[in-house]
Amino acid sequence: MNSKTQHFRILALTALLGIAAFPWLQAKSSTYVHSELPDGADWGGTSWTASQEHLFAGEPAFQDPGTTTILVRYSYYVSQYDTVRLNPVWVAHIDTADSAAATATRTDGVWDRKHYHFRPDANVVTFSMARKIPWVKDTDYTNANPSELKPVTSANRISRGHLASNQEMKGHGDETEGQLSQTESFSFANVAPQMQAFNAPFWLAIEEDCLRLAETVGTVAVISGPVFKPEKGEPLLQTGSGTKVRIPIPTHFFKVIIARVDGRTTAIAFLVPHRADLKAEARSNYLVPVRAVEDVTGINFMPELGSNDALEKVPQQELVELLHDD
Repeated sequence: MNSKTQHFRILALTALLGIAAFPWLQAKSSTYVHSELPDGADWGGTSWTASQEHLFAGEPAFQDPGTTTILVRYSYYVSQYDTVRLNPVWVAHIDTADSAAATATRTDGVWDRKHYHFRPDANVVTFSMARKIPWVKDTDYTNANPSELKPVTSANRISRGHLASNQEMKGHGDETEGQLSQTESFSFANVAPQMQAFNAPFWLAIEEDCLRLAETVGTVAVISGPVFKPEKGEPLLQTGSGTKVRIPIPTHFFKVIIARVDGRTTAIAFLVPHRADLKAEARSNYLVPVRAVEDVTGINFMPELGSNDALEKVPQQELVELLHDD
């Protein structure tokens, strides 16, 4: 961690210490969530260790001249955010055995998610204002279902879907750092529109798989994001209507999971249609090779490993077996 980053974190944690017992006061008192921008070649989370960042085998590489993106860095996750599509391109985070154990105990009181509130990222707002383009606000998710998704039910209601979940983020560091990390997880740079029944229990079950894997192998690197591939002839749906900012609704979601098992890098991926009728117990049906996610997103994962055919063309069996080891 360089001196500038360390200075920023000391200030942030010092400010939080004064209200550590009431983190929701901090969430309500600030209009924005504050991230850091890349520092030279250092693209990772500001509290990641060098070995944790190395596990990703390089920053996920995305090049699309039709988008305008900004990389924003938080304590334990990073988002490459598309300010035109108003969704992350990808969000990368880590889970460790320690964070998984802490998450299991941080459940009530100050850890209750009702105390935390979704807010725009300050760097995203500055970037968007300079280009005279809109950014997402909390009110844009009020009555967010488009006419094509009516009637609105408890299953298909469009909600704010974390990509690095608050469940995973709150487990990091000591309690003060965990409260800061949980607050950071409610940035709109970490959010995509999700149907409620997709968000939970389906997506939640995969997040819990990541935590369970971390308990087994020590650390996992996770990259999540939306996919926009409507069926041929079908429109890409957008949230809401009228004067509110309209946010494209993903057709699928992906999650790439990278770990070291027996001294070698291994990886698996999920590519899941965005539907309200999926069963959490059937999530293994959506396991795919990492290459399948690269093909639909244009993102190159683990770029430092080169073409990676052996690793990316088939789901790696050792991780599949660990996922199924209940």
